[in-house]
Amino acid sequence: MGELTLGLVQMRCQKGAIEYNIISMYKYLEECKKKGVEIVCFPEMSITGYIDPLKYPNAVISRYNASIQRVADMSFIYQTIIIAGFAEKNYKGKPYITQFVAKDGKIVGCYRKKTLSGNESEWFSPGTEALIFSHSGSSFGLAICADIEDGRIFKEYADRGVGLVFESSAPGLYGEQDTRDWESGFDWWRSECKNKLGRYAAENGIYIAAATQAGRTYDEDFPGGGYVFAPQGNCVFETEDWNEGILIARIELPEK
Repeated sequence: MGELTLGLVQMRCQKGAIEYNIISMYKYLEECKKKGVEIVCFPEMSITGYIDPLKYPNAVISRYNASIQRVADMSFIYQTIIIAGFAEKNYKGKPYITQFVAKDGKIVGCYRKKTLSGNESEWFSPGTEALIFSHSGSSFGLAICADIEDGRIFKEYADRGVGLVFESSAPGLYGEQDTRDWESGFDWWRSECKNKLGRYAAENGIYIAAATQAGRTYDEDFPGGGYVFAPQGNCVFETEDWNEGILIARIELPEK
């Protein structure tokens, strides 16, 4: 497909503050439009914030909620593909951690996080299916945060002809917020991504692009980090630090 321009958003997603988060997403999309971005990837649970669903039940929403459609509408307004996340209501059990893809004002697919870690298994249901979408002759897949621990997810995508997997994350940092060492937290997640996503990229001959929540929420901090790993496993684009912003990356992605 030739050159592809990505926008990997490193943003603060306040817990339960859906309106606040959507307004923030508008601002990032404005910047991405000016730079010709074709696919904008937001972090895990970018719309609802990374919530405990028992503490924020009103932030657990259906994929048909008006807030989800507002974000989908942005893909038409800004003429870009949008990947964004939320805590999805599950009428048959615990909610899902979901990322969806929106194009031309419509939701073209949803991916539900397969790998749950820590308290997530108490709060959420795991997903079971991969999601593949296409753009300009190339195929793309989605993964979410703790999926970084399961190389089989990335291998499945490669086996099915995917050339790039988007990894959207919100890895909460341990320790007291008052004494937070932001550099240490950023370096930890950077190392996790380089060691694991870089390896999966090399093993499967695919690109992997990561977008991570950044900054302080009411009761939890997130490290930030935007990265693009080439099929050789090397990191070809990365953010400088943990501050909010957008990593613009231009890559050559062959058709598959």
